[in-house]
Amino acid sequence: MTIARPVLRPFRPDDGEALAALHRAAILATSDTYTLEERESWAANLRPEGYLNAIQDGEVIEVAIDDRGGPIAFCGRREDNVAALYVHPDWQGHGLGSMLLRRAEAAIAGSGYPMIVIKASISALPFYERCGYQVVQHFGHRTRGGLVLAAAELHKTIAT
Repeated sequence: MTIARPVLRPFRPDDGEALAALHRAAILATSDTYTLEERESWAANLRPEGYLNAIQDGEVIEVAIDDRGGPIAFCGRREDNVAALYVHPDWQGHGLGSMLLRRAEAAIAGSGYPMIVIKASISALPFYERCGYQVVQHFGHRTRGGLVLAAAELHKTIAT
């Protein structure tokens, strides 16, 4: 699949169901790092209203859509933090994640923060390290399903 010019737009309340489905698909596709049981625990209880709740709590979510208008990737940010970045497995490797991350970085920098913080799965570390992030600590993250998964906090200083 190719997307000539990805369309990006802000989250809309009717995106919740599609975002939950693509979020789940992206998590379940990370088979190289976590067991199926761990991935299912991570993907447990994703609900459409969760994204609207995040927006109401101050998160900004940007959505990439395909030529039919369906969400294929999204990135959430809050203050100096990239809170979520997921690309549907069918669309991974097309630059959508990098593009959404650059946009989040620009918005965070434009808000005056000197550093960007990301808490990420171990499977996402190579991507973030290629984008200039450095691991500052490893920790255990309790998933929605109750299991604790290895995760990391990464930082990137914003050039001024």
